[in-house]
Amino acid sequence: MYRVRAATRDDLPGVLDVDAAVVGDRHDEGVIGPAIEGGRVLVAEEQSVVLAYLRWDFFWDTIPLCFTVRVRPEHQRRGIGRALYGLAEEDFRRRGLAFWLSSTEEANKRSLLFHDSLGFRRIGTLFGLGQDVGEIFLRKDLG
Repeated sequence: MYRVRAATRDDLPGVLDVDAAVVGDRHDEGVIGPAIEGGRVLVAEEQSVVLAYLRWDFFWDTIPLCFTVRVRPEHQRRGIGRALYGLAEEDFRRRGLAFWLSSTEEANKRSLLFHDSLGFRRIGTLFGLGQDVGEIFLRKDLG
């Protein structure tokens, strides 16, 4: 059974392995390392193997925004992404935050369905971000 927790520096190789196993832009040690050090990465691990991670930061210094959630393909559809989002939300509630944001490309129907199932609502789309499709931003109230 997997468990979700805050990432530590020792998780960096595993997080980078997950990143390499999933389709999409790659994030290197220069991105992931400082996020781990800053307490902005959660991992799901099983038998000391990192299966997934979630990386977030603050938008406008006060609003948490999920930048990346990745689950190794062979471990998808086990509730791991949902568990990572749940742990992040627990932390944000403890901090007294009212809501948080996430985003996904408008062509990523699977991600949109996932966010819908978690209670996120679409709040706008940005274009011209260097990708071929719009980026849909989503909000979830934590109250």
